[in-house]
Amino acid sequence: MSSRGLLHVGAILVINGLMLLGVIPGKSTAILNFFVGTMQDVFPTIIILQFPDDLGVVFGAAGCTSAEHSRSRPAGLWDRRLVAN
Repeated sequence: MSSRGLLHVGAILVINGLMLLGVIPGKSTAILNFFVGTMQDVFPTIIILQFPDDLGVVFGAAGCTSAEHSRSRPAGLWDRRLVAN
């Protein structure tokens, strides 16, 4: 969801810029801003509610990659120092 959401937000930024230049009316951009903002809130919430026990899905809906929050990752530098002492 995160990369698709960034694509939508980028498009909205371009549309908002065109609105500030007077190319697009403000009412049209308000509708698109509301739609994209609602989509960014509602879709991840629905995904998290459907799979509350699967941490990979929850972190993915939050925009994190699986490598950032993997349970099987090796111990980090601080973990090794604690184990060695």
